[in-house]
Amino acid sequence: MAKGIGQFKAQTLANFASPNLFRVEISSSNPIGENSRIRERLSLVCHNAQIPGLTMVATDKDLAYRSNVRQKTYDDITLAFHCNDDMLELKYFQEWMESMVDPATNRVGFYNNYIGTITVHKLSRQLNKNSGTDSNATTLVTTINEAYPKRIEPLSLDYSGTGVMSLSVNFSYRNYHQKWVSLKAGESPEIRGEPIARRSDSRDNSNINSLDKTVLGGGQESSDDLEF
Repeated sequence: MAKGIGQFKAQTLANFASPNLFRVEISSSNPIGENSRIRERLSLVCHNAQIPGLTMVATDKDLAYRSNVRQKTYDDITLAFHCNDDMLELKYFQEWMESMVDPATNRVGFYNNYIGTITVHKLSRQLNKNSGTDSNATTLVTTINEAYPKRIEPLSLDYSGTGVMSLSVNFSYRNYHQKWVSLKAGESPEIRGEPIARRSDSRDNSNINSLDKTVLGGGQESSDDLEF
């Protein structure tokens, strides 16, 4: 039986997600990143972003044509930024990478000294009625943990070129968690991907399995630290 336009509208609300509605926030231990103006500029000039993917690594198929999952891996993401004339966007990420490997001694820095956090906000066409402004409502917040720039793509210069220079930076990270924010008033956001230990305060611990008890009991590990 064919579905009518009324059923289609009821299921989709005639409001498909638009890829050009988003906002990115970056925080790091980079001294230049402590300047709120730089952070604000990076958020404004980021014109291309990604919501991270997830890959399951599986074994080869056995004689019964089955393959088992061995582990999960998080794919790198790439962010692209329009460059201002002072090129501070390039300087920001170059100094961040210099904190990872000293350019004079070639010594690798401590991991906790160069990781940062990237937050990607997926925005809706609907306006946020609670903000008091005409800003778009947020439907999905993706927090990327322990991120750092892995590669700065070369910048092309061309006499015949026009438009604005774009800087692409590839990031590696440990994991991410996501929060779905309902557009309906009174509904609580749905959170996925957070380590189990971080969610222990809001869940009923009276009926959990032995694996969860191991993680919750230690209080220091996350689900990503377990090996099988």
